[in-house]
Parts: sequence; C-alpha cells; structure tokens
Amino acid sequence: MLAGIDLSGKTALVTGGYSGIGTETSRALVEAGCEVYAPARRTDVALNELEGIVPAENIVEMDLATPNQYKILWMISQAMLISLIFSLIMQALWLAPKCEIRGDGNCSLRLTK
Repeated sequence: MLAGIDLSGKTALVTGGYSGIGTETSRALVEAGCEVYAPARRTDVALNELEGIVPAENIVEMDLATPNQYKILWMISQAMLISLIFSLIMQALWLAPKCEIRGDGNCSLRLTK
C-alpha cells in the first residue's frame, strides 16, 4: 500500500492501532518513515502488540468509548502542532476502506462494500 512513499517528517494518529488492521497500518506507516501515535484503552496490550514498531512514549492511554475522550483526542491533535496526516478510526469499522496515498503524501479514502 505504501511502497515507494516517503512519509518522513509526517505524523499519524492511529486509533485502534494495536489490533488487527490497525497494527498493520501502524507498521506500514512506520516503515514508510512516519511517526505513529496510538491511543489505547488497554495500554498493556498496545505496548505488547506494538513493541518494536511504535515507541512506548507514543502509546497514550485513552478510552474512545467515552464521548469526552473524542474531544480530548481532538484537542491533543490540535495542541501537538505537528503535521498530523491521518486520523484513522478503526474501532467500528464495518466497511472496508481503501486508502490510496498519492505521491504528494495525501490520502484519499474510497469505501467499498
């Protein structure tokens, strides 16, 4: 998916980044040079699953099942003052998205059944 794409200097916030497709998304982004942050309800599981992929300091305890946590997540992403390029919500994924990353580093999502 990211072959030939250089995401050095870019930052991604991957929710659900320590389970299933989220883990593979985190891995692919890191391999492309992106710095990945992974909010996690179960930080112990996230630390285990993302060991060697995402630095421990980039795994932040957060329960997105709590409505106020989305507001906190938004405030954090705004306060980071970094080039946040992705905010991938993986928890309630019931459609299979196809993310095509163009040469300019932008991502376009197309939902498929």
